[in-house]
Amino acid sequence: MAIIKNMTVYKEILLSLPDDKRMRDEFVAIADFYKNLPQDRLWLALRLAGQAAFLGVEIIDARKDVKKNPRVNSYQNGANQSGRKMSAELDNYMRMSKEYRDLMAQLEKLLPEEEKGEAEDGFEKFVGSR
Repeated sequence: MAIIKNMTVYKEILLSLPDDKRMRDEFVAIADFYKNLPQDRLWLALRLAGQAAFLGVEIIDARKDVKKNPRVNSYQNGANQSGRKMSAELDNYMRMSKEYRDLMAQLEKLLPEEEKGEAEDGFEKFVGSR
């Protein structure tokens, strides 16, 4: 377990998660990453980490449902109206994935600028070598 400055909030969120080891482990990993934030940001980071941990595991489970079931369902409304639509499983998966991405973006904004860092793709090095 990470050494968290605000243990009350940490424990509250940890206990509020479903009794699923994967979710709790995910929360601990995310919380550990943000443990050095100032107190005002840490409170929000822990709350967002709880949501992200829950969604992260739910997305993994939803992905299994999407793999098992058809991604598009046919429907028939009356004699002349029919069509195809996205399956409920895929719709749920896509919705949760978007929410997870938004949560992670919020968490990243809480990091100090020096910790954010940009992914090195080699472009700057390529341009500099010319």
